[in-house]
Amino acid sequence: NAEYMGSGLAIDDGGAEVSIDVQAALLVVNVWPPPRQRDFHYGNEVAFVFDVIDERTGEPVMPDPRGGTALELSLSHRRGDELVVSMAYDATPLANGSYAVRLFINPNAFAGEGVLAMTVRRYDGSRVPVLADGKRPLSYPVRVGGDIEVNATLHSSPLGDDRVSYILSARLLCRGRALRDASLRAAVVSADRSEVLRVPVSLSGSRDVYSATWVLSASTPPGTYRLELQREVDRALVHVIVFEHLGQAHAFRALALMATAGAVALTVFCWTRSRAKAATAGESL
Repeated sequence: NAEYMGSGLAIDDGGAEVSIDVQAALLVVNVWPPPRQRDFHYGNEVAFVFDVIDERTGEPVMPDPRGGTALELSLSHRRGDELVVSMAYDATPLANGSYAVRLFINPNAFAGEGVLAMTVRRYDGSRVPVLADGKRPLSYPVRVGGDIEVNATLHSSPLGDDRVSYILSARLLCRGRALRDASLRAAVVSADRSEVLRVPVSLSGSRDVYSATWVLSASTPPGTYRLELQREVDRALVHVIVFEHLGQAHAFRALALMATAGAVALTVFCWTRSRAKAATAGESL
């Protein structure tokens, strides 16, 4: 039942809360279709439906209504003596009591050897293995690979207060497939490799367009800078965009453009006013 998913109960004993553990082994059965693919490229997905029962009673295990725990399919990788989870997706309970899970291999995943495993994520963030029919943890060895292509555009716009705004829009693809849900960060780096500022990367509503916006002041030394897109999970470099910052020259150019635009607007306004007066006097336009 739901308490098994939580691996614990809370009992009200005269106003004092007492916590106890419920020992249970979760067994995954009726997996369909059983995952058979072992080599994945970025953009591939793993999807299947399954049932969960308590090994001791054979009763179906339902979701925890408190929401503190969840069944999840995770992709993990060995890093030295540590097993690092690079991505995880929660299973969705279905109306018939089964569960469905779908995991997209996105750029969060490390390239190389990995393990897909079904676990219960507990309240404290720890993960408890879920067993398969053979009474072993439900897991599949996999290999992740593929080249990530980045299509990016960078626009700059002078602001009226001696600053320059930069806007990045990027899409990540592998073999023509858009890669969504990647957790990215960005940093503006100078020519001497020093970090000028860190830039948050936001995700669009479609979850496959990545955007970043930053502002450099006119006093920032002019020169060549790099915007480095990095993977959040391990700071691995995903893409580099090189751009020129003109510093004060950019601000002066902005002021000149604003002055020119103002003069043109004033000329058009005066010409319109004079033509309007002529029309009022009965002249043809």
